[in-house]
Amino acid sequence: MNVVMSCDKLVVIGKETMMLELWLSRTLAIEKYGIAKLPYKRFWKFLDGSFLQVGERKSGGMAPVRYEFNPNKVSPCDANGIDIVTGVLSSIAFGRFSRVDIAIDYFGVDLGQAKWIQMERSKSTKEYRDAGGRLETLYIGSRESSLMHRIYNKAKERNDKGEQYDGLWWRVEAQCSFGNQQGLHPWYNPFLGLVCVLESENNELAWEDIAKLAYLANHPERFARLDSRTKKKYKEMMVENSKVLSPSPQEVYEKENDQLFAQLATYEGKALKPILVL
Repeated sequence: MNVVMSCDKLVVIGKETMMLELWLSRTLAIEKYGIAKLPYKRFWKFLDGSFLQVGERKSGGMAPVRYEFNPNKVSPCDANGIDIVTGVLSSIAFGRFSRVDIAIDYFGVDLGQAKWIQMERSKSTKEYRDAGGRLETLYIGSRESSLMHRIYNKAKERNDKGEQYDGLWWRVEAQCSFGNQQGLHPWYNPFLGLVCVLESENNELAWEDIAKLAYLANHPERFARLDSRTKKKYKEMMVENSKVLSPSPQEVYEKENDQLFAQLATYEGKALKPILVL
């Protein structure tokens, strides 16, 4: 099994400058542009898949800007070899990330029958399974919340898009959204308490507990009906008496987060106004 962690999406917010208007008038990397959804006024979609939105200037001030991109898809797109991300970031003034998506890819392991448990707290879940009952996509938490996990069959997604991929490939993502302050710190682990149960080994437990664990594994939403003490008891029992995915997403992040922050720092250097990453 091979495990790789990467930053899958970055969203930065800031202010428009005159340099941005000049860069947009000169670049050949625009794929599409038009009227944006509120609260923004205009949008530009670029050849690398990145997406820029600019709002309306008010009282002579600078217009708000939102720019999202995938750091894994940055490539040179002009005669000077300047990539699109550098072109945009060096033409706007912004101070922080508003969203960071962190992806952990597991290659060579089948998670189609796995059960996922959030040890720290119970969250809403939404899942999609194929006709054989195998997991395809699982959402833990709400899209509107500060943290949502998305677990899905990446190999199937690639093949559904017409790309040929032979092998096992599952992705575990943490979508981290921030309010008015930068919220991603080295000591914060967005995968904290997220455990993947591969196989239950409950032979030494009482049959009543085996039945309860089997039911909770298939109906994780029922954890919300338990008091905190009982909830903790059965979650710990489920993990302690099972074969779990190793290394866990939490362990991978703890090992690799230095590389993540080094990557964020490279985009800090491209910006007109440095991003504060504590």
